[in-house]
Amino acid sequence: MTSSPTSSLRSETSMITDRDCLGSAQAQVIIVGAGGFAEEVIDYLRATSGVCISGIVDDYLRNDVPTHVRGVPFLGSLAAAMAQHPEARFVVAAGKPAFREEVCEALLSQDRQLHTVIHPSALVASDASIGAGCIIAPYAIVNAGADLEIGSVLNVFCSVGHGASVGPYSVLSPYAAINGWAKVGRACFLGTRATVYPRVRVGDRCEIDTHSYAKADVDDRMIVTVRGEYRVLKNRLEKQQ
Repeated sequence: MTSSPTSSLRSETSMITDRDCLGSAQAQVIIVGAGGFAEEVIDYLRATSGVCISGIVDDYLRNDVPTHVRGVPFLGSLAAAMAQHPEARFVVAAGKPAFREEVCEALLSQDRQLHTVIHPSALVASDASIGAGCIIAPYAIVNAGADLEIGSVLNVFCSVGHGASVGPYSVLSPYAAINGWAKVGRACFLGTRATVYPRVRVGDRCEIDTHSYAKADVDDRMIVTVRGEYRVLKNRLEKQQ
């Protein structure tokens, strides 16, 4: 019997707690952010070897503060975790480029390390360049000579073509595609199934809307969208009452 794609994403190892991390030879990692993306990142980290999740932090929770997130201890604020875990690396589990930039830059200013997450099912070319703090989700593809700069994110089933580059802290949503020799600038956001055509240059802090495409160069701070008519039609095959 073969396992389903979903089941293959789950770690079969026993859960490692914060107490187990103390004195462990594995890299100690703290996740920043306790939202939905953090829950996904927990699975990605559990699927990799040599990593121990020390805990999770979030400075923006005001109500219903958890004790654990999917079995990972909630440590409170980022500042407190930095003080209590001087050797830990940090994974910023947030999907907003500006927030990723702010938190990563703050960590780097304190000489803290950003941990890079690459799920085992991702395909990364041997000559691709992957920056610190990047997150490469299941089934993403980074092709020959591609460059992912610091803190960028490839969500599930994304692809970055040969010689293409993704700027610092940019985020690609599921199934987004950057074709060969294209370039996406700093802190950009690509929606689900967004596409950048080959050799196209997208400036800094741009957004390419869901199911939209950039087929010519885009200046800084632009939103690219393909606005078609949205209609809901009655199913013509439905039996008339």
